[in-house]
Amino acid sequence: MTRVLFFAVLAGAIAVPASAQAPAGPCKSVFDAVLKMTATPHHAVTSMNGTTRAESIATDDAMYVKLKGAWMKSPVPLKNTLALQQENIRNTTVASCTPLPDELVDGKPAVGYQAHYEQKDTGATDAKVWLSKANGMLLRTDVSLQAGQKTSEVTTFDYDHILAPVVK
Repeated sequence: MTRVLFFAVLAGAIAVPASAQAPAGPCKSVFDAVLKMTATPHHAVTSMNGTTRAESIATDDAMYVKLKGAWMKSPVPLKNTLALQQENIRNTTVASCTPLPDELVDGKPAVGYQAHYEQKDTGATDAKVWLSKANGMLLRTDVSLQAGQKTSEVTTFDYDHILAPVVK
């Protein structure tokens, strides 16, 4: 779950204080984007092989997760997620981020990174990460859940016109 929270951030969201920044290093802009995303209302969709596996909407005060076709409000308190994100960054023992050529992601100019990070409890992870050139926001991640795997989970992030879904 640590890895999923780290890049897909599907368990919850919280406002990030302006002072919350990642430590300096080769992945600072990627880690900062993850922290910044938790402060911003967004819609995230995660898929594998073209099939949606998870969907979430974060508003200013709550996270909603779509399960079995129905939206539910996450029971995870919002105040816990920033701490989890910061802990994930602190627990990273190896981190490398190599710039990729700029490209468009959903029509938006983006800078890409090939990221590799390792944590004691979860092992190694490889990911391609795209950040908006306009504001540094996370636009897309393509994460191999174990470094070198051929299968990956793709998560796209949208920040426009975010409203809480209808919960039944």
